Amino acid sequence: MKTQKSNSSRKIILLFIVFTLLIGGFVYGIVAKNKDLWPFMANKSNSPTSESNSATDSINYNPPTDQEIQEGQDAKKRIIESSEEDETSSVSTKTTVGVGVAFADIVDGKLEIRAFTPNIIEGDGLCTAELKKDGATVTESSLAFIDSTTSQCRPIYISVDRFQSEGVWSLIVSYESETSIGESPSMEINI
Repeated sequence: MKTQKSNSSRKIILLFIVFTLLIGGFVYGIVAKNKDLWPFMANKSNSPTSESNSATDSINYNPPTDQEIQEGQDAKKRIIESSEEDETSSVSTKTTVGVGVAFADIVDGKLEIRAFTPNIIEGDGLCTAELKKDGATVTESSLAFIDSTTSQCRPIYISVDRFQSEGVWSLIVSYESETSIGESPSMEINI
């Protein structure tokens, strides 16, 4: 009885293999005949449905025409102009930095402002405080100095006599050096 089962099992496996090979061969024949089906896709430039033809795909060994020479010269000029623009823009651009105001209040009849730049350390910057109210502007500047982790503005002092009116003034402190520029968010100061 075991012999019949093993013979019938072998026959089933053999029939399955033959059937699989026949189906695989049939599919291979159809796909190979139609070159637009994967995995037999033809190169698009060589495909009969492609817009190119053999005349445009050949190599032209003739010397360049006047138009081709002019187009080459124009392309070189564009490359040079673009690289000059990149050099100019990189030289003139400054890094934008944040400016923080640590203290701004009236002390002994003067507005005292203390500001800093938290993300750079350089000692050649200029800090300028600008206060505005109703079209009037009051400005005063001080030099920056290097602290251990920041650039600090020397305290900016503005006499309250310089303000035309009392009330709420808008303050912005700006910072500028050879390589950096930035300003603080606007804040209100009561004079």
